[in-house]
Amino acid sequence: MMLAPLEYDEDQTLKLRCVMLWKGSLIRWYKDDQRLTHVSDARVNITSAVESDRSWTELVVERLAANDSGLYSCGAEDTSGRRFNASNFIKISSKLLVFFYLRVAPLKSS
Repeated sequence: MMLAPLEYDEDQTLKLRCVMLWKGSLIRWYKDDQRLTHVSDARVNITSAVESDRSWTELVVERLAANDSGLYSCGAEDTSGRRFNASNFIKISSKLLVFFYLRVAPLKSS
């Protein structure tokens, strides 16, 4: 299932949550089909839990940069081996720094 694209600015924090309506499923996060882990990027934090009737996981990526744009997916597998996933395209907008240079010259007297 593809969800609507989300847009963030650089240096913001991305928070995505994936909920499966059964318990005990293994849920993993991916960006552009590459698995995300805290080991792969220190800015990544993944929290997971199993509740009475569901499993969930939350992905947090801090200090977003323009190269964090991409397709983020969570994937899960139930006890019978069926696979499920949901995806979101995330666009990170760069902050533009604009510098103005003023040239100061003495005023001419008339």
